[in-house]
Amino acid sequence: MNMKYILKTTVFIICLIGMMSGIASATIEEEWPFGVRNPLPDDPTYVRFDFEKDSTYFGSYQGIVNFVDLNENKWASIPIGARGYHIYPMDFFYKYVNGTRMQVDYIYVVNGKVGAQPVFWRCTNVKCDWWPGNEARIEFPSGASDISFLISNGDNVEMKAYDKTGKFIGSSGIAPYNIYRVPPNPSNFTRVSITTQTSSIYAVEIRATNDNYWLIDDIVVGGLTFPDKPTNYSWVSERLKLLVGAPYNPIGFGYEFQSGIFYPADDIINNPLVVNWDYEFKEWVTGEGINNEGAIIWAVNEDFNLINNLCINDMVNKDFKVSVEYGDQLPGDVAFIEYDITATDEASMGYDEIIMFIKPQINLETGATEDCIRILEEGGVHYADSEFLHALYGTDYGITPISLFTVKRLPDVPKGNMKSPYPNIPGKYKI
Repeated sequence: MNMKYILKTTVFIICLIGMMSGIASATIEEEWPFGVRNPLPDDPTYVRFDFEKDSTYFGSYQGIVNFVDLNENKWASIPIGARGYHIYPMDFFYKYVNGTRMQVDYIYVVNGKVGAQPVFWRCTNVKCDWWPGNEARIEFPSGASDISFLISNGDNVEMKAYDKTGKFIGSSGIAPYNIYRVPPNPSNFTRVSITTQTSSIYAVEIRATNDNYWLIDDIVVGGLTFPDKPTNYSWVSERLKLLVGAPYNPIGFGYEFQSGIFYPADDIINNPLVVNWDYEFKEWVTGEGINNEGAIIWAVNEDFNLINNLCINDMVNKDFKVSVEYGDQLPGDVAFIEYDITATDEASMGYDEIIMFIKPQINLETGATEDCIRILEEGGVHYADSEFLHALYGTDYGITPISLFTVKRLPDVPKGNMKSPYPNIPGKYKI
């Protein structure tokens, strides 16, 4: 290794234990020079986390790399010089510029931006604020082959690795206190790593002897398996935008029965000669507009007959089979809303409304964010804010527990029967 600096390195080569656990090596590299990045290996699945915001929430790579809170400790991203988190570097060094004392450097963040550590909420007789914690956990649901990071450490810290059953794999060894320095020189870091022969690491826990002022940066994780991105159905949401402005029609299908094609958007919005089936009176009637199931069918089936169920309950179970957490939705996903899950009469049972998510946009007149299309009797097809609808129907702050907000996605390979959804007209709608 051609380096202009010398590292004090302790390498634990596991022999008998390694044969049992799969650990190839565990390394503590002291005197890692301040400002030198944690190197990225050639493996393209490695990820270096550069935390850009001062926050107690990590959202990147959720489901692949999860930052887990332990006990009262909560992961936080720490900006350079974050006194609010009691990260006080020892021996602050100042210089004076035109009589004003200015701090020259902080010693805790290697890339000049943000690091990460666990914190806990502590109240004294003066105030309540965040204090540094002593334990943290990172999980890898699909397994990782190694993990390394740089640490600025006010106490002895150890990283332990576990497999998917929770069985202990091995330890990095102890990373000792390293925040001493001689001003104006910054303290150096310590590089901590564990490497395995296969992607057998499902969690690591990082623990210190006591609460201390430790912070890690330049986290590198190897051997990750990233799932394939879901099929892009954003074209469906773009197509549905063409119906914005259409009036609500409880029997509006958007389908021309005689020719076997879907009506153009302009006809659905403005043409009173559009023919629809009145399920109540069992007759054909004319009139513009569309209902919410019909709009979803119309948008999805422009080029492909991917779905063919008009009843909301059939659609959620037979067509949109992939469950999605609210917040992870993509354009083309839909939310099924049930107003009252306690209802027992047939007319009120089941889902009542469908919204489709679109790429978020700003309403230039109101300044509001619009990220879905909603269809209501009094409003027709219009843009809406899903955050409001989710708060109303999908959280404890709305009208829960009598409502339900379910986000679903078409599978990557939809299993439509390649037939028109007509004339298999359902005898009842849940509108």
